Amino acid sequence: MAALEYAESPLKAEPPLELEMARLIRSYGAAAVVGRVMGLGELRRMSTVETLIDAHAARTRADNWAKWAKDNPGLNRILINAEKLRDG
Repeated sequence: MAALEYAESPLKAEPPLELEMARLIRSYGAAAVVGRVMGLGELRRMSTVETLIDAHAARTRADNWAKWAKDNPGLNRILINAEKLRDG
C-alpha cells in the first residue's frame, strides 16, 4: 500500500498519486487538474490516503500510542487495516 509506505518513510517513498492529486486540486481546482468532473471513488481514495497519512503522523507524534489509539479509535482502525493489508 503506497500510502502507508509513504507515511512510514516520506523521504524514501514516492508520494501516492492520490495525495499529489489532492494537493494539486486544492491549489488549482479539479477542472484544471483533471479536466472533468471527478467520480466519488476517486474522491474517496484521495480522502482515504490523506486521512491515513495524517493518522500515521499523529500517532507517530503521540507520546503514548495506546492512549492515542483509545482517543482516536477510527483513525487507529484505519492504520491497523492498512498495516494488515500491507503485511498480508
